[in-house]
Amino acid sequence: MIMNYRKPTVFISYDIENDSDLKDALLEESEKPGSLFEVHGISNAGDHTSEKWTIDTRSKIDAADKHVVILGTSTYSDPRVAREVGLGMECNKLLLQFRIPGTNPKPMPLQKWNYVYMWEEKAFIQAFRPIELLDH
Repeated sequence: MIMNYRKPTVFISYDIENDSDLKDALLEESEKPGSLFEVHGISNAGDHTSEKWTIDTRSKIDAADKHVVILGTSTYSDPRVAREVGLGMECNKLLLQFRIPGTNPKPMPLQKWNYVYMWEEKAFIQAFRPIELLDH
């Protein structure tokens, strides 16, 4: 049996008002040659209480392999990120939370498929392991 691999796809949740620079850095990381992951979707600035926003966001999270949360200083109190984390849990997505070295932000609620990583290359290697594809 020959095994093939692909990069995992991720949905990125972040505090839109305060952490766009961190989101941009993670998007840049995904576009580098040899990147370990592909971005499938990111937080949407729409009304997170609307049914349309919920349906669209859930669909993007569900289509991704993993759910990434960028932990900035106020991410924990952002209702949009909290809603996205809830949708990720509904979709049974692995939640990967990344924090910047030298910071200690409060993580989103810890659930059974939930990890907090330092924002560094060795953490990316661990968090974004390739997805094994089995030939039939």
